[in-house]
Amino acid sequence: KTVVCSPQGLEGIDAEPGQDLLVAGEPDEFAATCGRVLRGEVDLGVAARRCMLARYDWAACLSVLDGLYDDLDRVGPGVTP
Repeated sequence: KTVVCSPQGLEGIDAEPGQDLLVAGEPDEFAATCGRVLRGEVDLGVAARRCMLARYDWAACLSVLDGLYDDLDRVGPGVTP
C-alpha cells in the first residue's frame, strides 16, 4: 500500500520520499496527499513493498548475523574473530 507519513514518522526509516512513500507535514497537506492516494492519482504500493522487503524483511535484517556465524565457523569454537 502507498504510505503517507509525517516528517517525524519518516525518522529512522530508510526510505526515499516520493519514491517509496509520501511525506506531508501540515494537516491540510496530509489530508490533500491522502486524497490524491484515495483518488488513485498516486500509487507507490509496489515501490513501498519492495523498499520494506529489501530493508526490513527478517531475511534482510538477519543476513548480517549469517555472516557473523560464518566467520565464527571458520575461526573455530571458543575463539572470537
